[in-house]
Amino acid sequence: MQTLIHKTALITQSEKGLGKIVAERLAALGATIILHYSGEPFAINQTLSNTEAMGATVFTVNQDLDTAGGAEQLFQSIFSRVARIDIIVVNAATKSSELSDSSEDMIRKILVCASDVIEEKGHIIYLAPVINSSHSEEKHIGISRQIAALIKELSLKIGPDGSTINTIIPYAVNHIDSTAQDPGSREELIGNTVLKRLTEPEEVANLAEFLATDLSSVITGQHFTTNRSH
Repeated sequence: MQTLIHKTALITQSEKGLGKIVAERLAALGATIILHYSGEPFAINQTLSNTEAMGATVFTVNQDLDTAGGAEQLFQSIFSRVARIDIIVVNAATKSSELSDSSEDMIRKILVCASDVIEEKGHIIYLAPVINSSHSEEKHIGISRQIAALIKELSLKIGPDGSTINTIIPYAVNHIDSTAQDPGSREELIGNTVLKRLTEPEEVANLAEFLATDLSSVITGQHFTTNRSH
């Protein structure tokens, strides 16, 4: 069994949803956890409580990433408290399947900053927006061509240090706010999956666990869509 003892993991937008679930999984594996959030402090309380209950050392950082210099300020705040970051989960799963231009620009800035600071043999995971509409996939594959190209570029940049960067595209995820609520749309969404069922959030965390450990040490620059054949 892989453990993350002596590793430090940052999860952005970890207040709820897949960010919260992934943070809790990495905490269960023994990592020191940095929980990023934006807004009122109470927003992070549940994730903080759950990760601390697992015995993890946990820090919280409140930073608005939509402001000018927000990504840089996030990492400056973090490195005033820890010496290294081994795992960075850039969480856009709180967004709809179509990122606005400003949100995509923010994601690109965070990914570039992450590639600048990730520890040798570290792991960066881009958790893309959840696709929970059978209609959204007609226009989007979960990530834009620009972000896909950036992921490839960054994989070449950090590869010589033994570090990796990969994307998870969560498709048809159960119990997430954006899941299709209309019964007809829900059945259509399930019909478009390979397994003919919704993906459970813990299954997304399983994939994140794999990509955050050295089990995936030779996998980089890849995009993994859950429960889809392409």
